[in-house]
Amino acid sequence: MAARAVAVVFGALAFIRIAGRRSFGQRSPFAYVVAVLLVAALSRVIVGASRAIPTAIASLAIVLIHRVLVWACVRLPALERIVVGSEREIYKDGKFDEQHMSAAPITRTDVSETATQELHTTTLGEYGQPSSNVTA
Repeated sequence: MAARAVAVVFGALAFIRIAGRRSFGQRSPFAYVVAVLLVAALSRVIVGASRAIPTAIASLAIVLIHRVLVWACVRLPALERIVVGSEREIYKDGKFDEQHMSAAPITRTDVSETATQELHTTTLGEYGQPSSNVTA
């Protein structure tokens, strides 16, 4: 099983290189889907539940589909809106936009938690000028 694990690690590194650094570095929902699918498929090889070659081919197909979709999204903004979604300005000039928050769907608690984690602050007022904008 250790030999299979070593092979899967190097195979996964190759798949990540094929997918591209941007694919997994952006932490997009689509990248998470690809990552979960790869983990699920490749973990079966490590424990011996699936044959290695067909699973590696399926994993390569997942990565290539991801790469093609990323390439197409760069060239086709309409496709990007479908695959990635569009930003919604949920906080501007010290006020929350309830309509955009409802469409996101995101709550004030979500915004507060993100501000705490990403901006290292407990309130949006502490983050820069009163005209600071937050998008989701």
